[in-house]
Amino acid sequence: MKEEYLPPKQLKKTPTPLNTSRRSGVHRSGVGGNVPLERIAGGLLQKPRTLYESLIGVTTDAIVSLDSQGAVLLWNAAAEKMFGYGSEEVMGLRAADFLFPEKRPEPLGDALQGRFRGGNTFVQVQFKRRDGQPLSVEISISRAKLAGTWITTLIVRNITDRIKAEQQMRHSMEALALERSLLNAVLEQMPAGVVIAEAQNGKPILGNRKAGIFWMQGFREERALHAEGGALAPEEWPLTRSIRDGEVVLQQEIGFKRKDGKIGFMSANSAPIFDENRRIIAGVITFHDITSRKEMEAELRRSRDNLEIRVAERTSELERKNRELQDFAFIASHDLQEPLRKIQTFGDLLITKFHNFPDEVARDYVGRMRKAAERMELLVNSLLKYSQLSSKVQFCTRIDLCEAVRHALGNLEIRIRETCGRIELEPLPTVEADMSQITQVFQNLIGNGLKFHKEDEQPRIRIYCRRVENGLGESAIFVEDNGIGFEEKYLDRIFMPFQRLHGRDKYGGLGMGLAICKKIVERHGGTITATSRAGEGSTFIFTLPESSGE
Repeated sequence: MKEEYLPPKQLKKTPTPLNTSRRSGVHRSGVGGNVPLERIAGGLLQKPRTLYESLIGVTTDAIVSLDSQGAVLLWNAAAEKMFGYGSEEVMGLRAADFLFPEKRPEPLGDALQGRFRGGNTFVQVQFKRRDGQPLSVEISISRAKLAGTWITTLIVRNITDRIKAEQQMRHSMEALALERSLLNAVLEQMPAGVVIAEAQNGKPILGNRKAGIFWMQGFREERALHAEGGALAPEEWPLTRSIRDGEVVLQQEIGFKRKDGKIGFMSANSAPIFDENRRIIAGVITFHDITSRKEMEAELRRSRDNLEIRVAERTSELERKNRELQDFAFIASHDLQEPLRKIQTFGDLLITKFHNFPDEVARDYVGRMRKAAERMELLVNSLLKYSQLSSKVQFCTRIDLCEAVRHALGNLEIRIRETCGRIELEPLPTVEADMSQITQVFQNLIGNGLKFHKEDEQPRIRIYCRRVENGLGESAIFVEDNGIGFEEKYLDRIFMPFQRLHGRDKYGGLGMGLAICKKIVERHGGTITATSRAGEGSTFIFTLPESSGE
């Protein structure tokens, strides 16, 4: 029985706008001059015809079949859409003349020329549609013999979107790799150990070399200790708290037993990492090795404790020696006063009994002896007073400095009258001090201003105050005179015991007044100094805090 093959409707011969001169050697009446085209096309369809046409029509892949000369035998609807040519335009044309004009891989070039001899092959190419739109496609090339003729079939799939997605993915992966590389570079430059762990299982996913050094030293979470030495429970671990509770942990000191058996210390900081929905997805912990710092702190504590012990011992020793010195000064002064009193008594007896003694030289000797004894008595009393100034103020109360000046002026009343001195007192503050000792300071400074005055000028003394702007609440007291003054190169010397700048014949005294002033002011937590020029008077300045302390 003879079987007849009929071509599909789309294979009917119709005029096309393509160059028909290219159809030479490819006639619809025959392929290769032997087999009718309709018979080959019919062989392609086979049975059941309806199912075949349905599959060819609905597939999204372009299907193109070529004969052994490379002429188009089959061009489905997807091919029309993909390439932009209708089936009526391309049937019988050589595919090599209009398909994939760009650079072709060798299997594709062979297939378009009808020379393909291999098995199933896949190639990827890029080309431009008829309208110029670029496409990326994947082509499956296969070869089969139908009705005695070799047919090459191209199944072309549009992978433009897939290529774009792959390119985007590749760019994203490259950007991610770059970011990770930069992150790793930053982490490696950090002086702290850094570890990032997943929230789901706490597994570390990123860490730097510093963290690895901690690990090699024997640091483990299960070996963690509190700073005071007790074991650190797993739930107290900073990273666990951040991942579990979202807690931010700052500068938690953690100890751990190192491989060498010694205890090391670290300072840890941790924080949760959130996604865009504020869900915890990871946690980060950073830690510094503070072992050296902790050892230094321990050494400083030991040194401080030892220093406090030595200071206490030294203070006790100084207090004991100070008491011994005060006792010695007191006893010595009293022991010295006894023979002095005898010298003064016998001198008085000699003058009384022999006041008409004709020997002028003898009377002069007795007079000198009495003056020396009086001066010695003053010296002993000054030493006793100086030694009795203890290392701290004993009777501290709130006093008005103007009142202390008035007490001093009362004690100096006779001298003021004798010298016709003029005293100017401006308002002074109220401070916490020992009234008797501060009165002594004013008495000594005012007394010096009266003593060391110019012979042809009335002594004038001005007492005033200025607040010291140093944030300590101190007041500076000025005692200014118009006396003979002194050269400031002697400033340190005048506050030392028994130091005098002038002869005893013209200006009496022992040189103890300013030394006593310095000791009293310093015991009240203040300072004393002076400014002066020879012949132009002096200004003594001493400071007192609002509260003298101890």
